Amino acid sequence: MSLIIQSVDNQRIKVIKKLQQKKYRDLNNEFIIEGEKALQEALERNILQNYYVINEIYISESFSFKRISEQSLGNIQIYTVTDKVFSNISNVKSPQGCLAIIRYKQMELSEVIDRPIANMLDSSVNNKVLNNKLIIILDAIQDPGNLGTIIRIADAVGVRAIILGNGCSDAYSDKVVRSAMGSLFHVPIIQKDIIDAIAILKRSKYHIMAADLQGNPYYSIEPCNNIALIMGNEGSGLSEIIRQHVQSYVSIPMPGQAESLNVAVATAVLAFDLVRIWQK
Repeated sequence: MSLIIQSVDNQRIKVIKKLQQKKYRDLNNEFIIEGEKALQEALERNILQNYYVINEIYISESFSFKRISEQSLGNIQIYTVTDKVFSNISNVKSPQGCLAIIRYKQMELSEVIDRPIANMLDSSVNNKVLNNKLIIILDAIQDPGNLGTIIRIADAVGVRAIILGNGCSDAYSDKVVRSAMGSLFHVPIIQKDIIDAIAILKRSKYHIMAADLQGNPYYSIEPCNNIALIMGNEGSGLSEIIRQHVQSYVSIPMPGQAESLNVAVATAVLAFDLVRIWQK
């Protein structure tokens, strides 16, 4: 029987605590997922296994697996800690008693431009969707909840990738990971300067479209096969330098009194409508 870690001064516990800070996540290329459902996604539905690997699992002494079989865990090292120690390393108010350290590899845009997406879409989806490619580009999206929700939306739509430009929230912070609810393991996340990304996408015959209040109504657009959709910052919208490289603008008409929509909501409306058009 393995020993139970009983002290917050244990070296492994100190490593976990450090990973709650962005600088250590960046330094080690590691982040934390918490909860059995998130771990199940990483174990059983991780279609990006070359980029996300489970290093270690930590469970509290009172925890027992309900969703995950012993066979799924394979040879992953599992450490048991006291309930008190687990409460110290958990970032949630009511810890479930299970977390894992994930090692990640940075993705390059060139790796995913032509990535097959058939395995990301339900078999009932019209095959025409599979011939189209959607990439979502985020310009300084700063709210972790918005970013996590957009990752979930991108997963639901079946996008080819999400590109995070400068000023975006950290994709591997605990708030983003929780909001994404496992979708991190289904959608490639690329951190790249947006201007450089646009240059690569244009060479690959992507049309650069951006959401803007003055754009054409989303229901009037006739999309080409490859679209990169840019969503701007929650408060200030698109930066001026990026506007210089946009080829068309799209808007969501609002007959009511609201001046704008939450960026995650707007992303959902536009992305799902593109899929609707492609299914025709």
